[in-house]
Amino acid sequence: MEGDLAIQAENLSSPQCNFDDLAHIRNLSAPSPISVCLISLSFKLFGINLFALRFFTAACSILFFIFTYLIAKRFLSGQSAAISVILLFGAESWNFLSRQANPELPSLCFALISFWAILKVTEKNTLKAKLFPLLIFVLSFLLCFLTNIKAGFLPVLFLIPLFFSKGQRANGTLLLLSSSLLIAILFLLNFNIFHFPARNIFESIEINALPLIAKNLFFNISKLIVDNPTSVLPLLFPLIFIANKKKFNLPKNLEMQLIIFWAIASYLIACIFAFQKESWNAYYIFPIIIFTVFLIENFSTFFKTNAQKSLAISFLITSALWSALILFRVSIIQFLFEKKELSSLSLYLIILFTLVFIIPFLLTKKSELFLKKFFNMAFYFSLYLIILKAVFFHSFIPYKNIAGAQAVAAHIQRTKPKQFIYLFHKNSPADSINSQLSWYLRQADSC
Repeated sequence: MEGDLAIQAENLSSPQCNFDDLAHIRNLSAPSPISVCLISLSFKLFGINLFALRFFTAACSILFFIFTYLIAKRFLSGQSAAISVILLFGAESWNFLSRQANPELPSLCFALISFWAILKVTEKNTLKAKLFPLLIFVLSFLLCFLTNIKAGFLPVLFLIPLFFSKGQRANGTLLLLSSSLLIAILFLLNFNIFHFPARNIFESIEINALPLIAKNLFFNISKLIVDNPTSVLPLLFPLIFIANKKKFNLPKNLEMQLIIFWAIASYLIACIFAFQKESWNAYYIFPIIIFTVFLIENFSTFFKTNAQKSLAISFLITSALWSALILFRVSIIQFLFEKKELSSLSLYLIILFTLVFIIPFLLTKKSELFLKKFFNMAFYFSLYLIILKAVFFHSFIPYKNIAGAQAVAAHIQRTKPKQFIYLFHKNSPADSINSQLSWYLRQADSC
C-alpha cells in the first residue's frame, strides 16, 4: 500500500498528471484520494523522500495521541490518561501503522475526532452551543469516510448507544440526521468528485464463514494480548461481572458506555467481516486501552475478593511475559501447529510461566492492601516491558512490509546489475506491480 500511495502522490505532483486519473477510483484496494492528495502536498513541501511520504501519517498519529489524552482525561486522572497514551504507543498494531504511509491510521484519527465531537454535543444544552461540535463531527466523519471507505462508517457506530440513553436520544437523532444527510448527498452525487460507485462498497464487503468467525474470536484475543498485554483485564471483566453480579455496578457515565460499545462492536466486526488483519486490530485497541486503564484505576471496586485480585495479577504478569518473549511465543506456535520440537530453553520458560501464574494464588490470604500493591507492581512491570518492546521495535526492527523492498533496492543500486528478477510473496493483486520496489528505485511509470 505504501508503494501505491507514493507512486500516485508523486504522479499527482507531475504537470502531466490529470486529476481525473486520481479521482476516478473504481475499487477499494486503490489508495485513498485524500491520502494521495495530502502526501502529494507533503512531497511539494519536503521533497520526494520517505520523510515526506510518512509525514501525513505521523501528523495523524500525534493528533490521535492528543485526542486520546483529552478523551481519557474526561473520566480518568491525569496520570491514568497519560498511561493510556503510553499503552497506545506501545501497542504493536499501532506501531505497524504509524511507521508507514497508509489510509487506516488517518481514518482512525478522524474517527476519534468524531467520537470527541459526539461527547461535546452530548454535554451542550442549547442547539446554538451544539453547532460547532456538530460541524466537527460532520467534517471528521466525511474525512474518515473518504480516507478509508471500508471503515468510514465507524463514527455512525458511536451513535447507537445514544438511543438507549434517555437523556441523549435527541442528540443521537440530531447527529444521525446530520450524518445521514451527508451520506445521502455523497451517494446521490455518486461521489461527483471521486466518482466512487456505491455498489463497490457493498461488493467489497465479505462475510467470513462461521468456522472462520469462531476461529477469529479466539485468534483476535491472542493478537490483542500480544498487542497490549494489559488488555487481559477487560477480557477477564465478563467473568468478574458474573461472579459479582449481585453487588456489581456497571459504569453509569455515557463516555464509558460509548467506549465499551466501541470495543465490543468493532471487535465483533473484525471477527465477522473480512478485513486486513494487520490493520483492523488498531480499530479496537483504543477503547480497549481506555477501559483497561479505567479498570486499573478502580481495581478494588471491580476485583472485589482476594481470589479475583490474584487472578488479575496472574494473568497480567503471564500476558506481559508472553507478549515480550517473541522467540518463545514463536516456538510454542511451531510446536502446536507445525509439530516442531521444543528447545530446552522453551521448556524452562514453560516451567517459569507456570510458577508465575500459580504464585499469586498462594497469596490470597494476604491483606487486600498487600494484593493492591502487588497488582500495582505487576502493572508497572507490564508497562515497562511494553515500553521496552516498543523502543526495541522502533530502533532495531525495520517495518516488515518495506524492509524487503528497501534492502533489494539498496542491493541493486550498489551492484548495478543489467537485469534482475524480483521474487516476492503475493498477498493481493496490488502486489503484482512491485510498486514499493519501483518507487524505491525511482522506476515508477508516469501518469
